[in-house]
Amino acid sequence: MATAILGGCTGMPSGDLDPVSATTVPTSEYDAVAVEATPHPGLESLPWTLEGMSTDGRTLYLTVGIAGGCRVIGTQLAVEQATTYVRITSAIAEDNEGNCAAMLQTRDVQIQLTKPLGSRRLIHAPMGTIDS
Repeated sequence: MATAILGGCTGMPSGDLDPVSATTVPTSEYDAVAVEATPHPGLESLPWTLEGMSTDGRTLYLTVGIAGGCRVIGTQLAVEQATTYVRITSAIAEDNEGNCAAMLQTRDVQIQLTKPLGSRRLIHAPMGTIDS
């Protein structure tokens, strides 16, 4: 579990807002995964989908992108938590040598927030290469 404390930050980071409407626990299996506070520069940000949320708002159930079609040489799930938002980044590093099929691979995961989501906005990190 990772926590980023952003004192005095009033602006929202870039990304798309997720309409948090899934407030029930999914019935299928979701792997608990470790997360980091910030995404690594140079990785490619992939899409993710909110599939559900625990009734206390501390566990989010997501389907995350984990590969884009080439040989994956690194993955990361980053969760930035602030007082007004939670931004999630599912990112990969791939070896793009040779012929790669453009096919998104996904994984069902659950992440634990340090505090319930509550009224904080859930934000998708922008797609593409992560800047420093």
